[in-house]
Amino acid sequence: MINLINQAILRIPESYYSVTNPADRNGRPTAYTRGRTQPERNFVTQLCTQLYPKLTEPYSLQLDTEIYKSINEPVFRDAKYLDSISTILQNQIGLYPDLIYHRGQYDTHPENQVFALGCKINSWLSQEQFNKDLIKVMMYKHELNFQTVVFLIANNNITKIEEFTKVYESQYYINRDHLYIIVVEKYGSVPACLIHGQGNRK
Repeated sequence: MINLINQAILRIPESYYSVTNPADRNGRPTAYTRGRTQPERNFVTQLCTQLYPKLTEPYSLQLDTEIYKSINEPVFRDAKYLDSISTILQNQIGLYPDLIYHRGQYDTHPENQVFALGCKINSWLSQEQFNKDLIKVMMYKHELNFQTVVFLIANNNITKIEEFTKVYESQYYINRDHLYIIVVEKYGSVPACLIHGQGNRK
């Protein structure tokens, strides 16, 4: 599945890597600010478009974007995990994974939750933003039963993301099993997988 995702990333047109937030247009202020714009939406929609034709079971499983998942109380009771959720997300009770491949919204069986993906493409990605998305990815695994979880980051340097990961791991919960951090430094770059289960890049 990771190979299919990487192949789909390589087919995303260059224009979808752009993050444009003009402060004004023709002398008038716009609503496009770093705080309001969600640039990954177009990127993930294009990823979905490129990925869908390559899936082997498109009729028994669904590829969905930004579908709401409610979490009333964490199922996984690890103390560091619960503390990380509380500290980073202030006990947020709902999630919107950017892309998921599953049987459907009412099916929670692990065998039918193939993968969940979170995405960031803004080049000014901060440690705080990274932390929020990575703990959400952990929740996709533990609360939503996804077999594989992916954090896709574009327009950022691999070394920067490796450092963010080290800082995160020094403070918060992480489960490397079936976790993939995919980094695409810029349009045309080959996606690099930071595969924590094996502790190296691929």
